[in-house]
Amino acid sequence: RWRCVALVRSRSAAQKLPKGALFRLVVYSDVDALARTLADATHIVNCTGLPDPSASMHDLMAANVLPTRSLLLAAPPNLQRFVHISSISVYGWNPKGGANEFSPRCPDTPYAQSKLAAEKLVLEQAHNRHVVVLQPGMIYGHDFHDGFWPALRMIERGRMKMLGSGKNRLPLVHVDDVAEGIICALHAPVHSGSVFLLVSPEEITQEKAIMSAAQELGVIAPSKRVPLHLAKLLSHGHSLVRSWQGRSSTLTPELLLQMSSDRFFDCSRARALLHWRVSVPFKIGLRQVVTQFESSQRGESYGR
Repeated sequence: RWRCVALVRSRSAAQKLPKGALFRLVVYSDVDALARTLADATHIVNCTGLPDPSASMHDLMAANVLPTRSLLLAAPPNLQRFVHISSISVYGWNPKGGANEFSPRCPDTPYAQSKLAAEKLVLEQAHNRHVVVLQPGMIYGHDFHDGFWPALRMIERGRMKMLGSGKNRLPLVHVDDVAEGIICALHAPVHSGSVFLLVSPEEITQEKAIMSAAQELGVIAPSKRVPLHLAKLLSHGHSLVRSWQGRSSTLTPELLLQMSSDRFFDCSRARALLHWRVSVPFKIGLRQVVTQFESSQRGESYGR
């Protein structure tokens, strides 16, 4: 059993931690102060970063790369393991079917490029420290709203349309299974510099995800489809109009790509070497997301 301490940049961030969680305020640019904070650390899990696809490259590098460099520099000499949370985005939107950890990295967005830059920093230290890189898929579950709640809202209001054939596969992974993967990576007897994909082996297509969500919401499932090229045009136009209005778009190009790209990964390496097992079936995980979404909707109605 480990004594876990969260590193946060502000007290407002600390308030988002579970009640009673231990934390320390840090400034990642101050490597000396960070080294003093980490002096007694035996394991470090680096999940700091900015997952905002609309952010500038400068902001993404500052949030995803610089803190990683500082943590590596400040880590104590006796550190037993450094686990870095990367992303499947480093493989791009169109990886070849059954991509694995040895597939080419093809980052095609600024966010993906920043995640790959941070990943490379970590792997460059493989001979100096025991480092392990994890690449989770699209994380969903309790408290994961971005992308999922806008889609649920569109399904609930009858505005959702299937993008293309709907047969593309979504690389989903439940947050509980990601947490289990992190625990496995902290103690599994694997080589330094090992990389592991964390994506559920359950094949979930766009069509299955949308139909299942409609069933959980108790609404009629979408029957209309829209060609992908037209959906992309509408998405960009919708985003521009919303931007001019000073409002955020629910149909962002990022959401469209997440929903329409065919991404399937082979995670047998994580199962074989980390002994990682997926414990939350999609049906159960989806029910958790929908339940929290509906609870939020009721709260908004009461507040009006």
